[in-house]
Formats: sequence, structure tokens, C-alpha cells
Amino acid sequence: MHHHASLDLHPGERLGPFQLGATLFNLVNLLQNYRSTYPSIKLAWDEHAPSTSPIHLRLTTPPLSLLFSASSQRLVRIQVDGPSPGEWVNYHGKSLREASDDEAEDVVKLVNRVLGPTYSPSTDGGEGEQILSYPGVAFGVVRAASGGSKLSRIIMTPLPAPTQIPVETAWLHPTLPDSPAIAQGDLRLAEIILDASRKPSAVNLHFHFPNAPNPPPSISLVLGQTTSEDLLCELGSPIRSFWKEDDRMSIHTTSSSTTSDPSLLPNPYFTSYPHLGLTFLLDPTSHVLLKIILHSNLPGEVNFGRSARCFWEMVVVFPWPPSS
Repeated sequence: MHHHASLDLHPGERLGPFQLGATLFNLVNLLQNYRSTYPSIKLAWDEHAPSTSPIHLRLTTPPLSLLFSASSQRLVRIQVDGPSPGEWVNYHGKSLREASDDEAEDVVKLVNRVLGPTYSPSTDGGEGEQILSYPGVAFGVVRAASGGSKLSRIIMTPLPAPTQIPVETAWLHPTLPDSPAIAQGDLRLAEIILDASRKPSAVNLHFHFPNAPNPPPSISLVLGQTTSEDLLCELGSPIRSFWKEDDRMSIHTTSSSTTSDPSLLPNPYFTSYPHLGLTFLLDPTSHVLLKIILHSNLPGEVNFGRSARCFWEMVVVFPWPPSS
């Protein structure tokens, strides 16, 4: 018999290393760092609506289907399937593996024995599948003609579930809290500030601080004023720094330089924070902020997966500058 490491089940929170609320960017990096453990990864999305459709990540070993929300690209549902989903999962050290040679075994009794009693199975699964629900986890059960039953899938969704959704149907409506605990310190929103002429002049960064009674204020980055030292103090060291090697972005800039030979000028440089979905272009001499790049990380883009999604919106501030 083939033996493999089991995934520890923590209902409503995580399954093994896969934590509900984790970003797609972080989980893809995890999978790439452990390719021998997770040899096959497939991503799928709606090609006609890449910015508004959820993203599906499929693993063959273990047989997992991970669903990420469209807006935040955070993990909202984990599903274990395959011929024997229970053999991959344990709860408090107790395996959910079924007896493969016992067709009369009732898997509902096995689950009740491991996780305790719960609601009676519902028929919401469809196609003869019943759903056995607990807070944060549900089990698909298929009855056999012999009178026994088998697990068809195990579904994990975040806790707390929406108050208006009954526990026994919460698996159908996976919803993350506005600021899940795992998001501590992550970028929540980037506000692009437009001045009176509707020109982008600054970006305000708002971060996740779940349950913080007095969350710190937003960080304001002002074009032409914020320096590389400011970025270092506010955001920490960049993950990557590199020189600007071409002028494809010069179409967005009106140069005030009087130098006749641009090749004699030092190149601006980028600093990148892919976990925040941010890249900055800085002047090579004054080290002042020239551009702010907010990465949407849309599926299908050439650079998809190289950064987290930066969720942004535009805000018009009038008069300009805003009063403090």
C-alpha cells in the first residue's frame, strides 16, 4: 500500500500548509518551493472575465482543488477529492482513512467518531451525494447499494461563516472576513489620489490589522516627494532592486532635462515589493519617487503570478493639496 503524509485538518482555518485566506501569490510560491511534494499544479479561470472570475488551482498529489476569490485572490475554499479523500486527512491525530475492504462500512459513523456528532446529512450535494456538515468543514457522502457509504470529498470553508447562512449550508457560500487573521500586515487597499486637474499625485496605502483597537494610519506616497529612505522606513527592504534598462515608460513622462545625449544620464532604478503588489521607480540622483506601479495580477497576463494583487481605487481630492 502507498503511504504518504497526511494533512492536518483544522476546520475553518487550514488543511496542512494550506491556510484559508492565504494569497494566491504566497501559495504558488509555497508549491514551487516544494515541487517534489506537489509535482503538478494547474490554474484555471474564466478567460472572458479574468478580473472578476474566481481562480481555481488544482493539485493531483494530494488531490486538492483550491478556490481563490476574484477580488482579493485569497483562498476561500479547499476541497479534497479523488478515490479516497479521507486517506489524505487526519484530525487531532486520528485518520479519516476508510477500510478499503469493507463495502458495508458507514463512513458517517467514522466521521462522527473522529469529529463528534453533528447535523444529519443533507442532500444538497446533488447526484446522490449527501453532505455531512460541521462548522468550517463538510463531508460529501455517497451511499452504496450494499448499505455502506464512502467519502466523495472533503470541503473546508472559512470561519466565522456569514451569520445569515445556516452552518449546514455554509460550505456552499465560502466567505472570508473583511480582514482575516492571516492577512496581518498585508496591503488591503491602495488609494490613487487625483488632484484638482485629475492627475495622479499620490497613493495612500491601507494595511490589514485584524482586531487592532488602534490600527496605524495609512502610508502616503507622494510622487516627487517620497524618497527611497521613506520607502525603506515604511515598507522595509525591497525584495528586488534593478536598473531601468529601456525607455518604454517614457511615454508617460515629460522630461525637463536639457542634456542632448540621454545616454550620458544615469538610469532610474526600480524597487519591488511583490508580496504587496507594488513596484517603485526612483530617480538615480535624488532618489525621489518617480512612478508607482500597482500590479493587478490578472490571469492571462505575461507577468501573472509574479506578484500579489494590489487592490486599488481612485479618489479625487479637491482642493489640492488636501488639508492635514
